[in-house]
Amino acid sequence: MSVTLTNRLNLATTDTILRELTTMTRDIVSGGDPTLTAFREQAEVLGANPVIVGGVAVIHHGYRRTTEDRDVLLLHREAEALANHLMDAPNWERVEIRQYAFLYHPTGIHVDFLVSGHLMQLGRPYFFPGTHQIDVSGEVAGIPVIGLQDLIWLKLVAGRMQDLADIMELCKRHLPNIDIARILQYLQKEDDDLREKLLDIINRVPIELAGEKRLGQDHPES
Repeated sequence: MSVTLTNRLNLATTDTILRELTTMTRDIVSGGDPTLTAFREQAEVLGANPVIVGGVAVIHHGYRRTTEDRDVLLLHREAEALANHLMDAPNWERVEIRQYAFLYHPTGIHVDFLVSGHLMQLGRPYFFPGTHQIDVSGEVAGIPVIGLQDLIWLKLVAGRMQDLADIMELCKRHLPNIDIARILQYLQKEDDDLREKLLDIINRVPIELAGEKRLGQDHPES
Protein backbone atom coordinates (compact mmCIF):
# COMPACT_ATOMS: atom_id res chain seq x y z
CA MET A 1 0.00 0.00 0.00
CA SER A 2 1.44 3.35 -1.00
CA VAL A 3 1.97 6.04 1.59
CA THR A 4 -0.17 9.08 0.83
CA LEU A 5 1.21 12.62 0.81
CA THR A 6 -0.84 13.38 3.91
CA ASN A 7 0.67 10.43 5.74
CA ARG A 8 4.17 11.44 4.69
CA LEU A 9 3.54 14.96 5.96
CA ASN A 10 2.16 13.61 9.23
CA LEU A 11 5.20 11.36 9.65
CA ALA A 12 7.52 14.27 8.91
CA THR A 13 5.70 16.47 11.41
CA THR A 14 5.83 13.77 14.06
CA ASP A 15 9.55 13.25 13.44
CA THR A 16 10.18 16.99 13.75
CA ILE A 17 8.21 17.19 16.98
CA LEU A 18 10.09 14.22 18.45
CA ARG A 19 13.45 15.79 17.55
CA GLU A 20 12.40 19.07 19.15
CA LEU A 21 11.21 17.31 22.30
CA THR A 22 14.44 15.30 22.51
CA THR A 23 16.49 18.47 22.18
CA MET A 24 14.36 20.23 24.79
CA THR A 25 14.76 17.40 27.30
CA ARG A 26 18.50 17.21 26.66
CA ASP A 27 18.81 20.97 27.25
CA ILE A 28 16.98 20.73 30.56
CA VAL A 29 19.10 17.79 31.72
CA SER A 30 22.23 19.77 30.90
CA GLY A 31 20.92 22.74 32.87
CA GLY A 32 19.72 24.99 30.06
CA ASP A 33 16.42 26.00 28.49
CA PRO A 34 15.82 28.98 26.15
CA THR A 35 12.37 29.77 27.54
CA LEU A 36 13.49 29.70 31.16
CA THR A 37 16.62 31.66 30.33
CA ALA A 38 14.50 34.42 28.82
CA PHE A 39 12.11 34.28 31.78
CA ARG A 40 14.97 34.51 34.28
CA GLU A 41 16.29 37.62 32.55
CA GLN A 42 12.90 39.29 32.93
CA ALA A 43 12.56 38.16 36.56
CA GLU A 44 15.98 39.58 37.39
CA VAL A 45 14.87 43.03 36.21
CA LEU A 46 12.39 43.08 39.11
CA GLY A 47 14.48 41.11 41.58
CA ALA A 48 11.95 38.26 41.57
CA ASN A 49 13.12 34.83 42.75
CA PRO A 50 11.17 32.03 41.02
CA VAL A 51 11.63 28.33 41.74
CA ILE A 52 11.11 25.75 39.01
CA VAL A 53 8.44 23.11 39.69
CA GLY A 54 6.37 20.81 37.45
CA GLY A 55 7.65 18.83 34.48
CA VAL A 56 11.02 20.56 34.21
CA ALA A 57 11.70 19.73 37.87
CA VAL A 58 10.74 16.10 37.21
CA ILE A 59 13.23 15.96 34.32
CA HIS A 60 15.90 17.63 36.46
CA HIS A 61 15.42 14.94 39.12
CA GLY A 62 16.07 12.16 36.65
CA TYR A 63 12.85 11.19 34.85
CA ARG A 64 13.30 12.23 31.25
CA ARG A 65 9.87 12.91 29.83
CA THR A 66 8.28 15.55 27.66
CA THR A 67 6.67 18.68 29.02
CA GLU A 68 4.78 21.35 27.11
CA ASP A 69 5.10 24.25 29.54
CA ARG A 70 7.29 25.71 32.25
CA ASP A 71 5.86 25.93 35.77
CA VAL A 72 7.45 28.33 38.24
CA LEU A 73 6.58 29.08 41.86
CA LEU A 74 6.53 32.74 42.86
CA LEU A 75 5.56 34.81 45.86
CA HIS A 76 2.26 36.63 45.33
CA ARG A 77 3.77 40.11 45.15
CA GLU A 78 6.41 38.90 42.69
CA ALA A 79 3.86 37.14 40.49
CA GLU A 80 1.70 40.24 40.17
CA ALA A 81 4.63 42.56 39.46
CA LEU A 82 6.23 40.17 36.99
CA ALA A 83 2.92 39.63 35.18
CA ASN A 84 2.53 43.36 34.69
CA HIS A 85 6.12 43.60 33.50
CA LEU A 86 5.83 40.76 30.97
CA MET A 87 2.73 42.27 29.38
CA ASP A 88 4.97 45.07 28.09
CA ALA A 89 8.04 42.95 27.36
CA PRO A 90 9.00 42.03 23.78
CA ASN A 91 8.25 38.41 22.73
CA TRP A 92 5.93 37.77 25.67
CA GLU A 93 2.14 37.52 25.50
CA ARG A 94 -0.31 36.92 28.30
CA VAL A 95 -2.77 34.11 27.57
CA GLU A 96 -6.11 33.55 29.24
CA ILE A 97 -5.86 29.83 30.01
CA ARG A 98 -4.91 30.63 33.62
CA GLN A 99 -4.55 33.70 35.80
CA TYR A 100 -0.81 33.92 35.24
CA ALA A 101 0.26 32.28 31.99
CA PHE A 102 2.55 33.76 29.37
CA LEU A 103 3.56 32.61 25.91
CA TYR A 104 7.18 33.13 24.91
CA HIS A 105 6.88 33.55 21.14
CA PRO A 106 10.44 32.57 20.07
CA THR A 107 9.95 29.04 21.45
CA GLY A 108 6.13 28.81 21.48
CA ILE A 109 6.22 27.60 25.10
CA HIS A 110 4.05 28.79 27.98
CA VAL A 111 5.37 29.81 31.37
CA ASP A 112 2.77 29.30 34.11
CA PHE A 113 3.01 30.96 37.52
CA LEU A 114 2.07 28.94 40.59
CA VAL A 115 1.51 31.53 43.29
CA SER A 116 2.35 31.11 46.97
CA GLY A 117 -0.81 31.17 49.06
CA HIS A 118 -3.11 30.17 46.20
CA LEU A 119 -5.22 27.03 46.56
CA MET A 120 -3.54 24.00 45.01
CA GLN A 121 -6.65 21.94 44.35
CA LEU A 122 -10.36 22.54 44.81
CA GLY A 123 -11.71 20.60 47.76
CA ARG A 124 -8.33 20.21 49.45
CA PRO A 125 -7.06 22.56 52.21
CA TYR A 126 -3.61 23.00 50.69
CA PHE A 127 -1.96 26.13 49.38
CA PHE A 128 1.19 26.62 47.34
CA PRO A 129 4.08 27.22 49.73
CA GLY A 130 6.35 30.23 49.76
CA THR A 131 9.57 29.89 47.83
CA HIS A 132 11.42 30.28 51.14
CA GLN A 133 9.52 27.32 52.63
CA ILE A 134 10.79 24.65 50.25
CA ASP A 135 14.14 23.02 49.61
CA VAL A 136 15.84 23.52 46.28
CA SER A 137 18.24 21.24 44.42
CA GLY A 138 20.36 22.55 41.57
CA GLU A 139 19.33 24.93 38.81
CA VAL A 140 18.01 24.99 35.26
CA ALA A 141 18.79 28.11 33.24
CA GLY A 142 20.02 29.80 36.39
CA ILE A 143 16.72 29.28 38.26
CA PRO A 144 16.63 27.07 41.40
CA VAL A 145 14.71 23.79 41.13
CA ILE A 146 12.41 22.48 43.85
CA GLY A 147 13.86 19.65 45.93
CA LEU A 148 12.77 16.05 45.53
CA GLN A 149 10.64 15.68 48.68
CA ASP A 150 8.71 18.91 48.11
CA LEU A 151 8.22 18.06 44.45
CA ILE A 152 6.68 14.71 45.35
CA TRP A 153 4.38 16.40 47.88
CA LEU A 154 3.16 18.92 45.28
CA LYS A 155 2.57 16.10 42.82
CA LEU A 156 0.70 14.05 45.42
CA VAL A 157 -1.69 16.87 46.25
CA ALA A 158 -2.22 17.75 42.57
CA GLY A 159 -3.26 14.14 42.10
CA ARG A 160 -3.63 13.93 38.31
CA MET A 161 -2.68 10.71 36.52
CA GLN A 162 0.45 12.40 35.17
CA ASP A 163 1.40 13.54 38.68
CA LEU A 164 1.04 10.05 40.12
CA ALA A 165 3.04 8.61 37.20
CA ASP A 166 5.76 11.17 37.90
CA ILE A 167 5.87 10.13 41.57
CA MET A 168 6.28 6.49 40.56
CA GLU A 169 9.14 7.29 38.18
CA LEU A 170 10.87 9.55 40.70
CA CYS A 171 10.55 6.89 43.38
CA LYS A 172 12.07 4.31 41.04
CA ARG A 173 15.13 6.50 40.68
CA HIS A 174 15.43 7.73 44.25
CA LEU A 175 13.73 5.18 46.52
CA PRO A 176 16.49 5.09 49.19
CA ASN A 177 16.30 8.89 49.44
CA ILE A 178 12.51 9.26 49.66
CA ASP A 179 11.60 10.65 53.10
CA ILE A 180 8.08 9.26 53.47
CA ALA A 181 7.53 10.70 56.93
CA ARG A 182 8.48 14.18 55.78
CA ILE A 183 6.10 14.06 52.81
CA LEU A 184 3.19 12.67 54.83
CA GLN A 185 3.58 15.18 57.66
CA TYR A 186 2.09 17.90 55.46
CA LEU A 187 -1.17 16.01 54.97
CA GLN A 188 -4.33 16.61 56.97
CA LYS A 189 -5.67 13.68 59.02
CA GLU A 190 -8.72 13.34 56.79
CA ASP A 191 -6.64 12.83 53.66
CA ASP A 192 -6.09 9.11 54.08
CA ASP A 193 -6.59 8.63 50.34
CA LEU A 194 -3.44 10.65 49.62
CA ARG A 195 -1.44 8.69 52.21
CA GLU A 196 -2.64 5.44 50.67
CA LYS A 197 -1.71 6.60 47.17
CA LEU A 198 1.84 7.45 48.19
CA LEU A 199 2.35 4.29 50.23
CA ASP A 200 0.91 2.17 47.43
CA ILE A 201 3.37 3.71 44.97
CA ILE A 202 6.27 3.15 47.38
CA ASN A 203 5.26 -0.48 47.87
CA ARG A 204 4.91 -1.06 44.12
CA VAL A 205 8.32 0.36 43.22
CA PRO A 206 10.34 -2.86 43.86
CA ILE A 207 7.79 -4.88 41.86
CA GLU A 208 7.94 -2.38 38.96
CA LEU A 209 11.74 -2.36 39.00
CA ALA A 210 11.92 -6.16 39.06
CA GLY A 211 9.56 -6.38 36.08
CA GLU A 212 11.56 -3.80 34.13
CA LYS A 213 14.80 -5.65 34.91
CA ARG A 214 13.34 -8.85 33.47
CA LEU A 215 12.47 -6.92 30.31
CA GLY A 216 15.97 -5.48 30.09
CA GLN A 217 14.83 -1.95 30.87
CA ASP A 218 16.72 0.44 33.06
CA HIS A 219 16.78 4.09 33.95
CA PRO A 220 19.38 6.73 33.15
CA GLU A 221 21.29 7.95 36.15
CA SER A 222 19.86 11.14 37.62
